[in-house]
Amino acid sequence: MTFPHFSPPLFSIDCCLILFPCVAPSAPPMNVAAATITSTSFLLQWAIPTFSGRNGNIRSYILVVTELSSSQRMEISTQNNNQQFDSLHPYFNYSFSVAAVTVSVGVFSEPQIVTTLEDRKLISYGKVLCM
Repeated sequence: MTFPHFSPPLFSIDCCLILFPCVAPSAPPMNVAAATITSTSFLLQWAIPTFSGRNGNIRSYILVVTELSSSQRMEISTQNNNQQFDSLHPYFNYSFSVAAVTVSVGVFSEPQIVTTLEDRKLISYGKVLCM
């Protein structure tokens, strides 16, 4: 059977590749959360952005953590979907946000606040130990 209005193909395709645009993610990572571990550490966790907001392969994540009392800022790059922060100040507030990276940095998650635990030291009063 021939189709008079169609010419034969110039080449044949044995397989198909789906190409995604190479642009920054248009959606932030999902389910961003923090869990305090000790008085000087906490763990951040998140999930990959929605499929429609990835805009390519996620290569890494950028984390921005700010100590609120001093405005000291830490910026870290990781390929994992979690990151532990250590050597922090006891009972301090920290703001954090996460962005995914394809060819460039995407949209950051809404800033959230985590507070490290209080530093509980043993104090000796005679023979009684108090926390």
